Amino acid sequence: MVALFPALLLLLLALGAGGAAHQRPHAPSSYTDALQQRRGAPAAPAASAVFLVGASEAPPPARQRRRRTTLAAQTTPADNNTPPPPLPLEPWVSDALDFAARQLASTVRDLVGPGGAPPPPAVPRSAQPGVGLRMEEVVSPKGALGWTTGFFPGSLWLLYEYLSTYAAEAPAEEAGARAMLEAARAFTDLMAPVQRVTNDHDVGFVAFCSYGQGLRVLRAEEQARQQQQRRAAGAAAASSRAADVAAYRAALLRTADALAARFDPRVGATLSWDWWGKKGRDYPVIVDNLMNMELLFWAGDELGGGGGDGARAKRLRRVAEAHVRTTLRNHFRDDAGGTAWHLVNYDPRTGAVRRRQNYQGYDDDSLWARGQGWALYGHSFAFRETRDRLFLRRAVRLAQFLYSHPNMPSDGVPYWDLADPRIPDVPRDASAGAIYASALYELSRHVRGDEGEGAWDGRGRASGGGGGKSSNGTTAVFPMPPAGTEAAADARWASLSPQQREAAGDGLRARLRGLADRTLRSLADAGGQYRETVVGANGGFVLKHSVGSLNERLMLEIDVPVSYADYYFIEALLRREKTRAELERHRREPRGGSPPPTQREERVRGPLGQRERPWRMRRR
Repeated sequence: MVALFPALLLLLLALGAGGAAHQRPHAPSSYTDALQQRRGAPAAPAASAVFLVGASEAPPPARQRRRRTTLAAQTTPADNNTPPPPLPLEPWVSDALDFAARQLASTVRDLVGPGGAPPPPAVPRSAQPGVGLRMEEVVSPKGALGWTTGFFPGSLWLLYEYLSTYAAEAPAEEAGARAMLEAARAFTDLMAPVQRVTNDHDVGFVAFCSYGQGLRVLRAEEQARQQQQRRAAGAAAASSRAADVAAYRAALLRTADALAARFDPRVGATLSWDWWGKKGRDYPVIVDNLMNMELLFWAGDELGGGGGDGARAKRLRRVAEAHVRTTLRNHFRDDAGGTAWHLVNYDPRTGAVRRRQNYQGYDDDSLWARGQGWALYGHSFAFRETRDRLFLRRAVRLAQFLYSHPNMPSDGVPYWDLADPRIPDVPRDASAGAIYASALYELSRHVRGDEGEGAWDGRGRASGGGGGKSSNGTTAVFPMPPAGTEAAADARWASLSPQQREAAGDGLRARLRGLADRTLRSLADAGGQYRETVVGANGGFVLKHSVGSLNERLMLEIDVPVSYADYYFIEALLRREKTRAELERHRREPRGGSPPPTQREERVRGPLGQRERPWRMRRR
């Protein structure tokens, strides 16, 4: 990898090193300073490598773009539906993606340094006031996993996909796409230690956002290249992309096995934290852990669809589905939206719930904004993978509740905790907003139209706060639907005319996309408060104003840029364009014709006995 970086540095210079370089530390937050002084909070912990990065440049002139048809299927590695041809980007979307590409290319240049030296064995995590860029190692010298490390290479893969799909004719743009590809490969190579981690659940975050995005993009390109070669000359020769595809696939499968090994059938979930509580007495499961299940669903599909190991595929999918169902049953309050607690502690001997609480969030009964985003995102892909409408209804209900909450700002970017009594004198969380937007675009692709009616959750209370108390593990839990609920809902849906079903589906999809657009436009607005506009400023990140945690238990990364905000922001922008292309294709079909792509999928019984995406939908 060392030999790669001199060439990588030269290529990155083509992507916009036009301005004079200067050092510009991240501007401190007056709110953060005052809060830390008031509470006596310690300074941000020292990271393995800390840099001040900065280089400014004037924005380039607007460019005319040509369309390519190499857009990979979806912005998450697990969705294998064939994409529609990309439409020309809307100006505000292309402006945000252009800036993100220039900003992260600048960050890579600063990490590589003069002469093309390799970066340190760490990736950008956040930018701390008065310190600069905070780096995080994949595995620390003490063996702790850096849960955010996959987001930076994942962002590079998403931006490479953008540049290679919507690149202009200019040679500099082609060079910029090649540079982004090499940077994505180089930083993904740093993720190798995650394959050996067995003491943390967040291996799914790290591996799937890096290796997974790389596999998705390169596999699509390699398949397109081989098809072209076969049409032109018969046999298709191997390429460097094919080697990367094989390596990334192997890394993901090894990591999936390590994650599945943390599953305990007595609890029905994978263990989140080894360090929390007393071993043998406490079994913590956090709502964030839903996100790691996407790796297991993917691995089950990859192995089960001709991947050569049916028993292993079944085991991985069973673990993933059991975990999401246990989360559905125990993690949600009996309030109007079925909002999520951050942490549920189980008794590992019996599987009984010992306590529900918020380790992150204002207090145990508040609405930690990013935690609600993990629940929204996780239940959206859980439906995609299982075809069980319980997940879909829960996600729609939660989205409606969050965006109608009295403490949700009009721009759709939430406060760090929607039940913090100090609102409005608390920071927003751009990372939560980005997660909401990305999840809502995914969700809008799957709804049929009746998911928001609340047919089975009438017991919910209209509550402006968090919901039930956490100290008692058996009260105030969102009720599971009675038997026959889905059959009754299906019967009601079947009784509607085709025109009524069409109108209901179009209406709900439009509402969900409208919520996502509200948040995403606020985040992307160059004149707003969330997106940086000067390359090299903001510690080299795209979005500002995110919060890791802000409570007496854990004060971390308050009102600063973070890597995962950028990742889900870029993913949301690309997801928006994919759903827009799907809708345009649907509009061109005769009325009463085919529904949107995900609505065509039949409810079938897969090899594990549950409803799931048919094997034929996978792309190899």
